[in-house]
Amino acid sequence: MPAYSYTALDMKSKKVRGEATAADYEELVVILRSRQLSLIGYYEKPLKKRAGYRLKAAELSDFSRELSAMLSAGVPMIKAIDILQKGNAGEKLKKIYSSLYSDINDGHSFSEALRLQVKAFDELFINICFSGEQSGTLDKITEKAAEYYQKKHRREAKIKAATLYPKILLALMTTVVIIIFTIVLPRFFRLFEGIELPFVTKILIGLSEFLINRWYLIIIAAAVFFAAFSVGMKRLSVRIRYDKVKLRLPVLGRLFRIISTAAFAEAFSSLYSSGISAVGAMSICRTIIQNKYIESGFDKAIEIIWGGGDLAFAIGEIDGLEPKLSQLILIGQESGQLDKLLASAAKAFEYEAENAAERLITLIEPLLIIIVAAVIGFIALAVFLPVMTLYQNIGV
Repeated sequence: MPAYSYTALDMKSKKVRGEATAADYEELVVILRSRQLSLIGYYEKPLKKRAGYRLKAAELSDFSRELSAMLSAGVPMIKAIDILQKGNAGEKLKKIYSSLYSDINDGHSFSEALRLQVKAFDELFINICFSGEQSGTLDKITEKAAEYYQKKHRREAKIKAATLYPKILLALMTTVVIIIFTIVLPRFFRLFEGIELPFVTKILIGLSEFLINRWYLIIIAAAVFFAAFSVGMKRLSVRIRYDKVKLRLPVLGRLFRIISTAAFAEAFSSLYSSGISAVGAMSICRTIIQNKYIESGFDKAIEIIWGGGDLAFAIGEIDGLEPKLSQLILIGQESGQLDKLLASAAKAFEYEAENAAERLITLIEPLLIIIVAAVIGFIALAVFLPVMTLYQNIGV
């Protein structure tokens, strides 16, 4: 993503200069609006070459927690980063910390230095730190960030653990089927020469011969499919349609909506409670949804809020998020406890997302077993029918 050096006007019409990372001019305008700035001039800056390593949620959590502890103890930022780069972190992390130390030493603010570490830190973390710098509460905000990324890490670990068994089962099923079709069945087929074969046996023989003699066509077809899919996903219009279809799928669509809503609610709650405006929080949260169809609805929602509209109504206009979220936000606004309601909503949707994922896994496991049973049953039937024909012929 390109970096821009900009000149803007703040709410008091005072000129402000700074740097921001954005996909294009339109996104730069939105980012500056979230900071209550009006763009009047900009130019694109060439980014320094970095390692390009992306910190995982657990690494971001550890980094935030250690940084928060040192800042709370009164350690200056530059010294804190120096301690981290000399610590027991891995080689990739040490390179990032060393680059951070160099950029801060060159006069960049902490959030600017984070942006310069291409891809290392996600947009949410950078903006949380930017807010902490502006409000002078970086030590407290990084502590909140540590909690957020720790929860994210736990959620990802649970999903990975839950999907391990279905992955192993699928891999074993594929391996066994290939062995049966390419090694075991051809030996049986020699016994069936000279007899009229049932239709299902002919299909089985055709599949077996195809796997033995034309296996490369499967690889080519798979490669072409994945290449075409990858190219298509890079086109925004195609990706939006694809993500919209995902949300409309039976059973799975509900799961995708809950997961997206949970991710948005948790991030929005962290940002809003950190002092970032609703517009700013919305602009940042759109980047972590990982669903382009839902993300496309944020433009309208941000315009509603920017024009003085109601936050709950604006979020309710985003198709793909659970309607319950906007209702909870409305209750929070009416009761004057929006921060608490957002935190409660984030926890509720996180719990619901975990339960939905677990229910999906419990459905996948028996489904895979049924598929295995169907494949084995088809093979057994295709082999058993001609064997019965041979037996009858011997009896005659």
